[in-house]
Amino acid sequence: MAARYIRSALKIFREKNFVEIFRLLDRIFFNRLMPIYRFKIRTLKNSLVNHIYYDAPPHPYKNIFIHANKIQHSIGSKTIDGNTPPFQTVKSGGLSQTKGGNWDSAKYRTNIEELDKVKAIIQHFDQESEWENTDLHKYYSNKYCDDVLKKKYDNLDQLFRNIKTEGYKQRHEGNHHRPGKNQPVRDQLEVLVSIGRNGGIYFYEGKHRFGIARVLDLKIPAQVICRHKQWQEFRDKIHKNGLPNRQQKLQDHPDLQDILD
Repeated sequence: MAARYIRSALKIFREKNFVEIFRLLDRIFFNRLMPIYRFKIRTLKNSLVNHIYYDAPPHPYKNIFIHANKIQHSIGSKTIDGNTPPFQTVKSGGLSQTKGGNWDSAKYRTNIEELDKVKAIIQHFDQESEWENTDLHKYYSNKYCDDVLKKKYDNLDQLFRNIKTEGYKQRHEGNHHRPGKNQPVRDQLEVLVSIGRNGGIYFYEGKHRFGIARVLDLKIPAQVICRHKQWQEFRDKIHKNGLPNRQQKLQDHPDLQDILD
């Protein structure tokens, strides 16, 4: 009974186009808010939109668990060639965005090991190069003084030791934690990824932790900044009808575990 009323309410929301009202209010008040509140409101808006349009909307803060070495490409806020995908950054757009279009196409992808910080971490921890001999140092040395550089490198060395000896720890307790007002948004989130129309998982942000996990061959928690509209529609079909026999290879897909369990 309750489920029927909920579906009726969502139908009314669709017909009255309340999503556009949310978007209008968002545009009016967005720039007046502190970044942490912008993030929370945008994430809430994304969740409401997903609940209105889809039958199997993901929890916006849920973690998925990815093998760092199985991720081959990045789709970031800007690629090495300068192409910018249409979904917004986590600060301005929030988590759990759902976008159609061609943002998951090859022109927006960058090979993981071409990312400066990831490449430097592999050079230092896997190939045993000194930080000063990594590609990252060329960039950092023009930006920071020697004392700041040393502190940055010491912190990365310590982070690597901690993860190697104590295991990879989530940034927070529980899978649905929302960043608090006293910390920057990014400091309380996991590695960020996007998911393309066919379920491809693409790295987005969190290069230091991701690079270390890659060197150590770890499975780590991640949060989703954007899903392709077609992938979310596929999640809906699985939620209703189960996983088709011809697509059993997706049985272990990290972003389907919440609806296959």
